[in-house]
This record gives sequence, structure tokens and C-alpha cells, in this order.
Amino acid sequence: MNIEAAATNNISPCQDGELKKSNNTLLTCIIKSLSENKAENITTIDIRGRTSIGDYMVVASGRSTRKV
Repeated sequence: MNIEAAATNNISPCQDGELKKSNNTLLTCIIKSLSENKAENITTIDIRGRTSIGDYMVVASGRSTRKV
């Protein structure tokens, strides 16, 4: 079952580790995008088990006012 189908059917896609795999893929994509857009000091904070709003918090800084 994919994430979109689970959201549409209002059920959890956590079976077989699919959600965990998706979260890691999304995290990698976010970090790659930040790097490509010249973000600095990219930090990933693992918040799994501490809150229900997400699994990771990504914090970055930049030098351009447009990008910050």
C-alpha cells in the first residue's frame, strides 16, 4: 500500500515499514534540495517518539535574505 492510498482510505501505511522507508526517502530529498540551494549548517534532529507531528526536524541557515 502506498502513502497516497493510505491517506485516501484513512488508514495507517505503517505495515511492512513502508512509512519508515518513505520518511527516510523524503528526508534525503529535503537535505539534497537544501544543499543544492546553498543552505548552510544543515542539521537533522530525530524527533521520532517525542512528538506526533513528525519524525525529523531539519534546520538550515543561509546568507541570502531571499533564501532565509
